Amino acid sequence: GGGGDTMLSCNQQGIHNLPSYLNSHSFKSRLIPSFLALSVITALYSPLQANWVYNKPDNQTQNGENITASDNGTVNNKNWIFFTNTSNTGSLTINGSLTASGTGTRGGVNVSNGRTVGTITIGSSGSLNTQHHGINIMQNAHAAKIDVQGSLSVSGNNGHGINIHNNANVSEISINGNLSANGNNGQGINIMNNANVGTITLGSSGSISSQHRRAILVNRNATINHIDIQGTITKGRGVWNDGIIGMSNNGGSGGGTGTTPGIKVTGNITSTSESAAALGNGGTINGNIVVENGATLTGGKKFNTNLYTALANDGVINGNIEIKQGATLMGGIGNTKLSTYEWGGKVNGNIKVNGTVNGNIGNYSGTITGSIEIQENANVTGNIRLGTIGQRVNGKVEGDIIVKGTLNGNIDSSGTIGGKIQNEAKNAITIYNRPGASIAQGITNKGTATIRNQGKIQQGIINDGGTLTVINDFRRDENAADGYRAVGEIGKTTSGVHIENKSGQLHINAWYFNKEDYATAEERKNNALLVSGDYQNITIGDSFINTKGLDVDKTYNSYSLIADKDGNAVGDKVNNGQGIDVNKLHSISGIYSFENFGGAGQYRANINRDELSGRILAQSIIYSQRIRNVNLSRILREATTQVFVSGKESEVNA
Repeated sequence: GGGGDTMLSCNQQGIHNLPSYLNSHSFKSRLIPSFLALSVITALYSPLQANWVYNKPDNQTQNGENITASDNGTVNNKNWIFFTNTSNTGSLTINGSLTASGTGTRGGVNVSNGRTVGTITIGSSGSLNTQHHGINIMQNAHAAKIDVQGSLSVSGNNGHGINIHNNANVSEISINGNLSANGNNGQGINIMNNANVGTITLGSSGSISSQHRRAILVNRNATINHIDIQGTITKGRGVWNDGIIGMSNNGGSGGGTGTTPGIKVTGNITSTSESAAALGNGGTINGNIVVENGATLTGGKKFNTNLYTALANDGVINGNIEIKQGATLMGGIGNTKLSTYEWGGKVNGNIKVNGTVNGNIGNYSGTITGSIEIQENANVTGNIRLGTIGQRVNGKVEGDIIVKGTLNGNIDSSGTIGGKIQNEAKNAITIYNRPGASIAQGITNKGTATIRNQGKIQQGIINDGGTLTVINDFRRDENAADGYRAVGEIGKTTSGVHIENKSGQLHINAWYFNKEDYATAEERKNNALLVSGDYQNITIGDSFINTKGLDVDKTYNSYSLIADKDGNAVGDKVNNGQGIDVNKLHSISGIYSFENFGGAGQYRANINRDELSGRILAQSIIYSQRIRNVNLSRILREATTQVFVSGKESEVNA
């Protein structure tokens, strides 16, 4: 059918007549108004300017969806050298050398609120020098990638190298060039509250320096999948997380310890601030912190006032802290609960050291749900310490403390160890179990160690081929039945004794006995020192006898002080079969001395002559009466029966 002069017929005749129709007044009168209307609509809905706006050094402006800037020069009196004015913008590449100066904000690249852009790249030959933020991603904006291959330098006091605002999203940040923030408050990379970043990678050829603040700061509630430090971080206050790093197994913020670490370091991080660690966490990390072979962390010497710390945690790490062979920490590892709330200072995993730690491994009021392991190739110059911050509870390790490498300090615990201490160190160490401390599964020694116990060692002590000295402390106590009590408590091993000497050399010193001997097997099971194993290589050093019930007319059995699990006296088997050395027995009152008397292992008490002179005797008697509840009249009777003739002692009737 026909369409009048307003349509073309789809037949051969219509096609033949097309040239004359196009030239007709009817067609032109309809086409021109339609074209003008379309132009108006296009103008209303499509801005004349493109997505990126570039303020050039020559005061010209360039617009485009994708911009590559190769200019060199200074951009004066502008808020930003580059900025966006619409969403769905393409990529920006800077290959020239640009500097922001004059008045205005003088920033580098700004992605406005809610905008979406592609990749922002500073090429290997490019440089961007600004007063305000170098690259700024505003609220709710999104950038596919920030890639610094050249140089990004910020000199203003409040300018950050890369600044990611609240609720902004950046899929990836990659630094293979040099990023520096030199102002008083400038962070290298600043991730603000509730921002989301996929990964931050500092490549092996990259560097970040912040003169006064953090090289990387992740603020509260910000999330990052992974941080990978292959290059060098110098100056400033290192890397600190207050947000969430790593994704849990269910995609949330907790629990996961998968194969991808939350933070991995193969490069170097140096804090030049005395009060800052090189790497620290005050938020949550889901995954491991791994310091790889060849990496170095250098921390400040006054972290939390006086701690030399390279790696610090006062948040939550759902994973391990691993210092691999060949890695070096200049400063210790600190797990510290600083918050007054019931949160933080928690490692839901292990601390594994196979490299070098120049400092302490400290758990101060915090919790480690796994173990502390000093592996075979490790060298720790300081202590393993479980202590406290202020008036808070002491640190807790729910697993074991295992030492197989070199520990140049001590194991010093005022806290709780839920597992065991196992020592196979390459050098001699001392294990301090302080008052109030406890070790749930005992101590096993395969190296050379001294144990000084003032706390509780449940499940006893085993010496398995090592050289071990045990000092179990005691103190006077006016409330104790005997006037004294053993401060250190040692439970029994699975073999039913306090200390097993499977093989090796065992020396027991300063043991406290609450009376002079034990007459029955049952009494020995409850009061004697119970041992087993290689008796001949057990030596009993200085031992202290409570003489509250002592009778100078009585002979005592020193062999009964040492027994097996069934209460059988074995004191004759120790000291290479020589038995107890009576010269190593001491009265805690100081009034008596002991001598061999009668058969093997028999001994008796004498009044100590040094205590019989005026003031010393009076002081000793009064002290004994008040503190030990000793029978004062009996002591006086015993003292007055002693007559000294030519330096020799004999007894007469009173």
